[in-house]
Amino acid sequence: MKSTAKPTDSKRGSLLRFGLYAVFFVIVFSISYLGIVPRSLSYSAGDVALDNIIAPKRIVNERLTENLRLQAENTTAPVYDYIVSAYSSATEKVVGFYSGVYEMHDEYLDEAAVKAANSVYSLELTLEQYSYLVNLSQNELTVMKNASLDALNSIYSTSEVIASHLDVYRMMAEEYISHTSLNPTQKVIASSVVKSYIIPNMILNESATALARKAARDSVYEVVYETGQTIINKGDVLTEDDIQLLKDNNLLRTSFMDMTVSSVGLPALMLLILFLFDRFLRIFHPDISGDAPGLICAGVVYILVLSLGQIGMDTSPFLIPAALFPMCMCMIYSSAPKASFFCLFYVPLLCVCLQFDVDTAVFVLISSAVGIINLRNIRSRSDIITTGFRVAAVNVVMVLVLTLYRSGSVLTAGIFRNTFYAIGNGAACALAVSIICLIWENVFRKLTPFRLLEMSGANDRPIQELITRAPGTYHHSLIVSNLSEAAAISVGGNPLLARVGAYYHDIGKIEKAMYFSENQAGSVNILDNLAPDLSAKIIKNHVTDGMAIATHSKVPSEVVRFIETHHGTSEITYFKIKADREGYAGEENFHYRGALPVSREESIVMLADSVEAAARSLKNPDAESLKNVIDRIFEKKIGEGQLEQSMLTFADIDRVKKEFYEVLLNIYHQRVEYPDAEKENKIDEEN
Repeated sequence: MKSTAKPTDSKRGSLLRFGLYAVFFVIVFSISYLGIVPRSLSYSAGDVALDNIIAPKRIVNERLTENLRLQAENTTAPVYDYIVSAYSSATEKVVGFYSGVYEMHDEYLDEAAVKAANSVYSLELTLEQYSYLVNLSQNELTVMKNASLDALNSIYSTSEVIASHLDVYRMMAEEYISHTSLNPTQKVIASSVVKSYIIPNMILNESATALARKAARDSVYEVVYETGQTIINKGDVLTEDDIQLLKDNNLLRTSFMDMTVSSVGLPALMLLILFLFDRFLRIFHPDISGDAPGLICAGVVYILVLSLGQIGMDTSPFLIPAALFPMCMCMIYSSAPKASFFCLFYVPLLCVCLQFDVDTAVFVLISSAVGIINLRNIRSRSDIITTGFRVAAVNVVMVLVLTLYRSGSVLTAGIFRNTFYAIGNGAACALAVSIICLIWENVFRKLTPFRLLEMSGANDRPIQELITRAPGTYHHSLIVSNLSEAAAISVGGNPLLARVGAYYHDIGKIEKAMYFSENQAGSVNILDNLAPDLSAKIIKNHVTDGMAIATHSKVPSEVVRFIETHHGTSEITYFKIKADREGYAGEENFHYRGALPVSREESIVMLADSVEAAARSLKNPDAESLKNVIDRIFEKKIGEGQLEQSMLTFADIDRVKKEFYEVLLNIYHQRVEYPDAEKENKIDEEN
């Protein structure tokens, strides 16, 4: 079981897988690199564009966007708080100064007195200036005071006084005083007083200013060139900013290897994705890991999508047939979970190889998901066409949503063109999947859901012969198919594959049908009259005979695996014990020579085969006896190591048991009786 399994990975298989990966890497890298290089241009600042330069993907001109945002930010006016009391405070200080000077008439003035006065009035007048003032008459001081007040009034009434521009207002005050009738000494003193008492009435509000500038910056949208839009027109002279834009988006080549993405980053990312894919594949899907034809087909389809994507990207990302690969994986492996596993690596690898932007990556992911969802339960070839229409419909929705998301409106220049591309994309995917399925079925003889449906109808020659020559075995296979289908559904496997595998697992009994108890219709069991080694050999040979019949009838290899694995390497215990009793000393190996089951479906058919055989041997079956039989068979298979490579977990085992129990309660028929102690082993080994 998967919890204890060590998947087989022979040296030869590893070398083959490594070779496939190497070839795939070289081809994909070549397509990706050559697709990138031709879009790279050799220009420098001052050159004239020889052709229109078209955006191969959605490009944001970050430098121009930032310059426009800085321009908007820097041209936003600062926000100030108005101080109503500034003018009245300034006039009060002027009046207070001249009143104080008048009261100093009879005082003795020295340097200490001047220093004290300057401290009180916040001025820097000299001793000579104070001495001059105290000798003026009251009328003369009043004239100076009025001139100073008029200067203040002129400043505050004609403009807003901003703190950062005080030098300008002081010059205005000095200019106003210079035109008064005051004498030169009085003008100097009055100018000093007014300039010292100018108080700003507009204080910068830093937080409000920052918010206003941020709002202005945020109001500038990104400068974007959508896919297919012209970046630079033919004949334009390229500027330094143009050159930098081309460099930033790997559109400018200064030397052949001066492309980090393509020369170093691209192969590094590709190798990382391929490495993780291989690790996941061997751990979670070892059955796929050893399927070289399936991996080759997956690689070819991916290369097809990549090549078409290289062509389509220059026009529109909606021309990329994103759903083609996952839809093909659904058909090739007849399993939506396996297709989803492939898409886990397909989407990022395609994004890396084609340098997708986020919008295109989202489109590829959603388009792929729609393809998988609609093909998960396919029942006819017309379902592919239906899926194509649904993919087209979702593609159109993606065009509208992504256009609205980026532009704020769906009424853009390229909306109708992209819608047309999206519809054609879905139709092309459906047509391509249909063609690839036909090639896969008829050229490579591989399974698709359609081939499984055909094989489940019992119309193939091996099943027809089984019905006519070994009817008991056919009936047994029908019951095993019912058990297997129900169990496969419960563990998330492929129920149709499990059903078909159960149909074919015992076709090797056709040639010697009467040697197996289910075909004897109550007659004497021929094996009882044969030597135990010969009996064991006949029983073992139904596996190799079945594989030979299947190969001759061109049965797909995936179904042949059910024939090879339905007994694994289990021991033929009944005849081994019989040989020991009779003293057999031959070299016959009392073990099947098949392979161990790997997939869930193969493991389920092995268990269903043994459970059905053992349940039929019960004389008086009831719910308890059926449950005990199921438990014993499962314990035996696990104990023999038959599920060591299986993908079934212990939780899956419990679900399979439950389904077997439910089905067996409804379909039960009694088999030929054998001695109680040995009966179960013999019935199991013959089936």
